[in-house]
Amino acid sequence: MHRREPSGPRARDPAVGRLPTDDAEVPGFLHGLGLDGMVDMHVHVMPDRLQESVWNWFDALEDPVWPIRFRTDAPTRLAHLAETGVVAHTALAYAHRPGMLGWLNDHTLAMAEAHPQVVPTFTIYPDDDVDEQVTRALDRGGRVCKVHTQVGHYHLSDPRLATTWERLADAGVLVLAHVTVVYGVEGGDEWCGIDTLADLLDRHPDLRVVVAHLGMPELDDTLALARQAPDTVLLDPSMALHDGEHLQQSFSSAQLRALADRWEQLVFGSDFPSIPHDLAAQLRGLDRLALAPHQWRAILHHTPTPHLTPP
Repeated sequence: MHRREPSGPRARDPAVGRLPTDDAEVPGFLHGLGLDGMVDMHVHVMPDRLQESVWNWFDALEDPVWPIRFRTDAPTRLAHLAETGVVAHTALAYAHRPGMLGWLNDHTLAMAEAHPQVVPTFTIYPDDDVDEQVTRALDRGGRVCKVHTQVGHYHLSDPRLATTWERLADAGVLVLAHVTVVYGVEGGDEWCGIDTLADLLDRHPDLRVVVAHLGMPELDDTLALARQAPDTVLLDPSMALHDGEHLQQSFSSAQLRALADRWEQLVFGSDFPSIPHDLAAQLRGLDRLALAPHQWRAILHHTPTPHLTPP
């Protein structure tokens, strides 16, 4: 797939309408682009007690603080996504110790079976029963697999996962991979790095991955990986490109141009519900790339959609 290299700053396309100031205005913004809705590739739908534990962890952060914008029950959260124009979204969860896979995957896959807008989502962990759990997930239609190496404390190269990667590649499953260091998490750095993902793709070049959070803070390495694998690597800008008050990231003009040049590999992600801003802030952040209407349509809907149903 040929792409020209970025040459200079891009001007905002006047054909793109007024950006939403809040989530209530998102459906109108989408309609102005010619879309009936958008796909959110980075939504968490954890079991209630695990979700509460995650929120309690965020509550303890102090420098800076991380207020939870959508601290409500699961039905209310799903309703908000629908009202905001999200027509399809993941149900991400991840294991941090052995013995969790069955419980987590039963929950996230059941959400997809009960709610047609939820993409069948599962997770993996280098546990003794990982092959069995992957079989169960694929049999139930699993299309997106969540990986979080710092929280899980495992290497992508763990030999217990060797067969797993082959099976996910063969099934065309998207692996949403969080492989860089998380703000506020102590330890686990040794499991992280975009280089670990590059090594995985060297071993399994047909594996399709979505790099969570643009791989921040390793954006340049992420962009290099995206250039090397334009047909198998997608980029999720959740909690990276936004204009919310909390936890803003810094980008050079060259990095923004390089991201804009990767528009065919970008997909929308929000990290809902554990975010300190609304989804509209993520859309306003994407506007920093000065996207044309057809590029917005690709990022918000057209690029991820073919991956969400079995081939």
